[in-house]
Amino acid sequence: MNNTLRLNLFSVVVLTGCASTRIETITEMASEPLCDGSDALRFGYNLAGGQVESTYEFTNPFGWRFFAIDGKCHFYASRDEMEGVVTGVLSDADAQRLSAELHFDELPKSSASYGIGSCFDASGASVYTGTSSLSCLCSCEGAPEAASEAIEHADSWLDMLADSGEPLDGAIRGLAYLQGRLGSPYPKYEWPLEMPIDKIDGLLIQRGERLPEDAGVRFEGADADALRELRATSHADAKSAEAAGRNIETMLIEGPMETLEYKLFLQDELPDEAFSALKTLFNPR
Repeated sequence: MNNTLRLNLFSVVVLTGCASTRIETITEMASEPLCDGSDALRFGYNLAGGQVESTYEFTNPFGWRFFAIDGKCHFYASRDEMEGVVTGVLSDADAQRLSAELHFDELPKSSASYGIGSCFDASGASVYTGTSSLSCLCSCEGAPEAASEAIEHADSWLDMLADSGEPLDGAIRGLAYLQGRLGSPYPKYEWPLEMPIDKIDGLLIQRGERLPEDAGVRFEGADADALRELRATSHADAKSAEAAGRNIETMLIEGPMETLEYKLFLQDELPDEAFSALKTLFNPR
């Protein structure tokens, strides 16, 4: 995937499984507004990692939850893989408010890594911008106030962006594995496409196998719409069950022989340029 977006990265990271440490680095003050008119990704936030399955990199290539904003105030956001990815443009007022609440021009004042111990299999929350870094290992205890508040308030901004953006409606990628014989107590859904689920080349994988970067099958048009509708129905059922105090597994598909069930995974397809830029943003070297 080609990447023509320029990325300047600052990170505040909550890492896991690490001992207490402190790393001093060189910092520079941010001198440009969040929306500076450039194509560069100027700010990002994600909640990522922890105890994950082999399908995690497919369904959550940018983390469990994320948003990213470029210099033209255009954003991508997702708070749940079952909701998919939305896109939109921040108003000038919202851009200024986000910049203030998340301390966009203050974060580069701090460049260090803090920690209090280890935390097994927990996810890490991160914000990215600029050229310096501050990391919080398992906790942000001892970190500068600007960094702690950025992490604290970023998730609320994610909810706002997810609610205000427009869902992607282009191609979608899918993969699935054989879950087993019918009999689990969770809702099952009919496969919505004409071609049976077990006859689509490249769709089925072995559970637990390591996936290549190009894993999955690309669906377009009416097929993509039908799969998104299935995802939305399954997500609504899961939310209803959660409200009733139950957890259910999502997107279980009845097999064509009516004796097997398959677990389906979907990923909204982004433009190559955006996908590459986001992968670079959320995986700084």
